[in-house]
Amino acid sequence: MTENENIKEEYTDDEAVKPSSGKKEKIISFAAKVLAVVVAFFIWFYAVGTDSRLQERNVNGNLIDVVGVGSGFSVIYGNGETADVTVKGRYSDVINIDTDDIDVYVDAGAVTEAGQYTLPVSVKVDNGITLVSVYPEQITVYISANQKKQIPVKVKATDYQIPSGCTLHSEILGTNYITVEGPVDVLEKISYAQATVSPGVITDSVTIVSPVQMYTADDEVFTSPYVKASVSEITVKASVLKEKEIPLVVKTKYGYYNERNTEITLTPPSIIIRGDREAVDGIDQISVLVVDETAITADTVIKAAVTLPEGVENISGTEDVDVQIKHIGSTVKSIAVPKENVIFKNLPDNIECDVVTSTVKVYVRVNNDSEYLHTLNADNISVTVDLSSIQSFDGRYNVEADVKLNIPSNNGAYLLENYYLPVSFNEKTAD
Repeated sequence: MTENENIKEEYTDDEAVKPSSGKKEKIISFAAKVLAVVVAFFIWFYAVGTDSRLQERNVNGNLIDVVGVGSGFSVIYGNGETADVTVKGRYSDVINIDTDDIDVYVDAGAVTEAGQYTLPVSVKVDNGITLVSVYPEQITVYISANQKKQIPVKVKATDYQIPSGCTLHSEILGTNYITVEGPVDVLEKISYAQATVSPGVITDSVTIVSPVQMYTADDEVFTSPYVKASVSEITVKASVLKEKEIPLVVKTKYGYYNERNTEITLTPPSIIIRGDREAVDGIDQISVLVVDETAITADTVIKAAVTLPEGVENISGTEDVDVQIKHIGSTVKSIAVPKENVIFKNLPDNIECDVVTSTVKVYVRVNNDSEYLHTLNADNISVTVDLSSIQSFDGRYNVEADVKLNIPSNNGAYLLENYYLPVSFNEKTAD
């Protein structure tokens, strides 16, 4: 008996035939790997068999685009139509296909005139996908010629808070019109565009960029895929302004007019102004005219323009005012001043000067309650002619005369008009 045989005899019969635990685990691991390979093979075999088969798929509700429309034309009818498409391909290619993967369209590139056309529906799909069918196979489109139209832009302010006694004024920075382009029958429905601004709490001025929305004459929002606007947004300046009613007044050059001798009526008597709060608060009245009393010989109506300081505007809609001047309790007197009373200044020694008329007629307006109404005469009037501007003392000229009323001031009488005298010049002859 060998040594190994002696060792083997030391185990029991059960122990002698029992395999070790490590060997058992190896056997199990090997079997699992074999099984996994077999399963994988069958899965691969199934997948290859399934994907290799061509399958059809229906994709419904595809939007039909109208492409190739020439410049100056719009599609009135036909846009928005849909088509049902059937495609074929490998299972993995078609199983997830939808409307985003299919391009359905009709080509209007050959259209050169407005009208109604029946065009075939075309379908474009990815490589590896085959088109089986499309329904409908053709659609009718109506193409119209485009025109352009200018529409006014309005501004509407909402959701704002301003100081008491003020108003919010919104103005467009730029043009107050935009151009829209589209089919004639569609453009007829558009009346104006509007920008809506919401400045919130505002005490001064703010600039806002606002989208532009088109509206009908019934103030309903208008939208159309066939109309294009020249701009999609505009810039609006929103300002806090103050409004105030301001009386209109007339001033006089010499102060001769008063409540006793003149009635002055302005139409309109006042206007409403709007502007910066500080500027508006500094205006209590607006003078529209300075009257030269000496130039008004009779009752009259004068049209005067309303002029405002910078930064303030007249929102009354009246740019002119009628100033009616009516004289009351006064009389115009005509006084003849003898030509001998005329004084000539700067007359050369060798020249004789003579007033052509025998008298100089002077007009004076006198209050009816003045003491001069009956006593005023030529002795109260001086007439002086300055000849320093005469270049040639030969012939006849009309020269301006300086006429003065020689009575105490503020005595209810004043001169009217300016005066020019016809005079003749002759060279003195030797005695």
